[in-house]
Amino acid sequence: MKAVVVADIHGDLKTLQQLVKYMDDAGLTDIIILGDFSRDYKNSDINKADIKAVLRLLRGKKVYSILGNCDHTENLGILKVEDASIENVAVKRDGYCFIGLGGSNETPFKTPNEKSEEDIKDDLNELYNLCDKNLPLIVLTHNPPKNTLCDDIGGGKHVGSISLRRFIEDKKPVFVLCSHIHECGGLSDKIGDTEIINAGMLSKGYAYVLDTDSAILVKKFP
Repeated sequence: MKAVVVADIHGDLKTLQQLVKYMDDAGLTDIIILGDFSRDYKNSDINKADIKAVLRLLRGKKVYSILGNCDHTENLGILKVEDASIENVAVKRDGYCFIGLGGSNETPFKTPNEKSEEDIKDDLNELYNLCDKNLPLIVLTHNPPKNTLCDDIGGGKHVGSISLRRFIEDKKPVFVLCSHIHECGGLSDKIGDTEIINAGMLSKGYAYVLDTDSAILVKKFP
């Protein structure tokens, strides 16, 4: 599997169009979106329109996506209708089990798709129960785990999810792809043998290619 990985689009269709051209030129048809489609988390109409606009640009691609904390939860239905959701499901692909968990832990901004740490813990455990335990695990999540290079908003203040971190320490996925914290875009870290990468904000030039054929190769989008 070769898939482009992006996050935090926030309505930036111009950069997304450039990415689609790159995908076409490179012969890539799969794309993973780690949430935050919209530029406006307060206006439900704009929020819905932004998600629909992103999916229109990606027609003909195989989309695996989750919602971010800035995406209204009712818009998950749009992703499902377009067969573009990997949220709250486990998917077997090319010898791996992928699970997707949208939203984020609680923030000061009271965005529409936030969860308690207890809910995050329960959701992750339910997803893990759906997985084939003989397959290596890849976790797709909007928020990063706590206390890594991927969740530092500055000055050593870490705002990631402690429940996600504990899940990683216990279940030992091979890879966790996340985003959410713009300040850490493009940074990677490890928890044990699990590699964590913050996919960053699309408009800042961040996108990656996940290549499962070569033991999970991730590289910066040119």
